[in-house]
Amino acid sequence: MKKSLRITALLLLAAMLLPACAQDKTTDPTADTTPAVTGPTDTTPEETTLDPNDRANHFDKLPADINFNGENVTILFRGTDAYLEGTSGSYWIINDVCGTDNIGDIVSDLVWERNQNVAERLNIDLVWVPTNGGDLNGDRNVVRQTVQAATGDYHAMLLTGNTSAGSGINNLFRDINGIPYVDFESPWWWNESIMAYSLDGEHSQFLLGDMLMTNLSQTGVLFFNKNIYEDNFGDPDQMYKTTLDGKLTWDSMYEMVEAAYKDVNGDGKADEEDIFGEMWSVNKNEELSHIVVGCNLDFYERDDDGHLTIKLNDDRTLKAIETLYHHINENPGCYSYGSGPITGNTSNFFTEGHALFFVQRLGSSAGAAFREMEQEFGILPVPKLTEDQDYISYMHESGTVLCVPRSTDDKKFSTVGATFEALCGEAHRTYLNAFLDTALKMKYSRDALSGQCIDIVMNTLTSNTLMIYGDYTSSIISSCLYNPIKSNPSGFASAYKKVGPAAQKTWDKFVEKMIAG
Repeated sequence: MKKSLRITALLLLAAMLLPACAQDKTTDPTADTTPAVTGPTDTTPEETTLDPNDRANHFDKLPADINFNGENVTILFRGTDAYLEGTSGSYWIINDVCGTDNIGDIVSDLVWERNQNVAERLNIDLVWVPTNGGDLNGDRNVVRQTVQAATGDYHAMLLTGNTSAGSGINNLFRDINGIPYVDFESPWWWNESIMAYSLDGEHSQFLLGDMLMTNLSQTGVLFFNKNIYEDNFGDPDQMYKTTLDGKLTWDSMYEMVEAAYKDVNGDGKADEEDIFGEMWSVNKNEELSHIVVGCNLDFYERDDDGHLTIKLNDDRTLKAIETLYHHINENPGCYSYGSGPITGNTSNFFTEGHALFFVQRLGSSAGAAFREMEQEFGILPVPKLTEDQDYISYMHESGTVLCVPRSTDDKKFSTVGATFEALCGEAHRTYLNAFLDTALKMKYSRDALSGQCIDIVMNTLTSNTLMIYGDYTSSIISSCLYNPIKSNPSGFASAYKKVGPAAQKTWDKFVEKMIAG
């Protein structure tokens, strides 16, 4: 498994193949038309060069004669029976799993075709079974009970990342390092994120790849209201220019957020009837998870043996805390709305035209609130801390992972590996372009420049081990980043002194227990 292969390499392949223009050929009337004397006709086929930027030309290395003789492959997935029918449930999870046949949604139809093509190619009976757990905790309990029972009913699982990895059930799954038929050099495997889920930097129980569109929808972006921008600053395309020039930072946003505030009802106080520069949920942890990763902080490092050492205690972290505290708490254009983390009413506050900026997951743009939004909005990557860094887009840990229960024997493990490779390869070759270029850039955004910014987001995806395994790092992100940013920037030093060593000790014990288990 390549540890250094970044997910950016995967999604940089998004350029569509452009047809070559045929050259116009004219006849010279003065040319000698006497047939030339030639030798025998060369019947050797012309060598063709496949465009490496076209996903359709990325082929897997599965044997041409691969055949599992009708073998059953049953995969347990988070969801309900309705997901299989495509009648209700998460659009994204449905398209991780089964899609739908001929409903007019290009992505869902292609996902359905993916399953049929893979089943026919491998000669397997591919069966999807929902957890029907009721919620994330219920799903986790179903998984734990199922795997511990070791009945072998399910050969693979498609589960929520943080409730599977973060709940300490890693040791219920097989190590996927060396899983037969899976080629980690293939562009459809997200190796950086796979390693983020690894406990020791060498082994992992979780796979992430192109078939898991839920993860793309879980990535943080900055939405902006183009009408409010135009009313205050002029042409909203300037926001795109700032972004594409690499200059979208939290400092560059401060004055805009402050200037956009309008006391609409004239009562002299900030309330829900006013217009703000930026809105936040009351809890703010949802937004901050995307924001702190986007600041390019030095969270941790792994040595040559894969051991993870928690870092964070440096000048850049302090700068991020001070910058974001100033932005959130000292800017009169910021307003907290709703209760707890991001919820429907929080999105509605933005879509009803009450805020210029709003950090939210990309997938929300497919929801009813955004589809019905009367004013125009744009999509940008989450701002940087400093101009000299790259944009970084955090893929929230509540996305989807593939895993194999320990009850799956070696023979079936091989079949599952071929199934995973074929499903992700088929997704890469057939419907990922449709998803990126049709669904995200056309259906859920409203202009071409948002599409260019979505490219930035897709090219800069990353995951974070400390967030995936927050329960086993003494919640160091919350204690040492979120809390100081929200309420006390000078509290970082004391928080880190108290939590840092404890977090490292807790992590090391957790890894030792899971690896030994």
